Amino acid sequence: MAAAWGVCIVVGSLVGCSASSDVLGGGVSSTPGERFAVSFSAWMEQILATEGEYLSDFERDVVTRAAATGRIEDTDYEEAHSLYASCMEARGHTDTYHKNSFGLYVADPKTYEGYDPDDPVAMAAFYAYQERWEQDTMECSAVGGSVEAFYATQQTNPGMLVNVYEVGAACLIANGFVDAGYTPADFEADALSDFRRAPFDPFDPVANDCLYAGGSLVVYVP
Repeated sequence: MAAAWGVCIVVGSLVGCSASSDVLGGGVSSTPGERFAVSFSAWMEQILATEGEYLSDFERDVVTRAAATGRIEDTDYEEAHSLYASCMEARGHTDTYHKNSFGLYVADPKTYEGYDPDDPVAMAAFYAYQERWEQDTMECSAVGGSVEAFYATQQTNPGMLVNVYEVGAACLIANGFVDAGYTPADFEADALSDFRRAPFDPFDPVANDCLYAGGSLVVYVP
């Protein structure tokens, strides 16, 4: 048997995984239209002022240029992802990725051969590998992970909205998956149920990208 995981473990056919709101630059707010920065430049300036000492040299250079130009260049994002992917490959991981409609790399569900919930030895090996993979992910993100995160915000949330559910709902409405009355609260409720009862197909590629923009990830593993 094989287990698979994307952001979280996938042991069934449908998994709703909540992506970190920090990755998308926002959070959750009850005030519609609330923004966490007046502009992308202002946000980058704030990052430099409050978190600059924690950025790698590469990240600090990219953020400094973004503060001046108002955007992170595609080439900087590609370099950041390449640094991460190369680091993971060097540590023996064969992760694969695809690009979504926002131009962002999304990790494909990761499989682990030998998963057997009835075998304690096999499960111990599985959890040990999962722990190592997660540790390697964290360490390999240290050089350019912030650039990938800030670029994701730039691509998915140009309005700099605090409430990522508002971002996801607006994306679904704009693409015709739900009617104009669909609210951020509706998106949140659907996310809490792993989109099993959502009024749209969460596996539609464009709808799935809207879920990503709203801080959620749904993957299918046959």
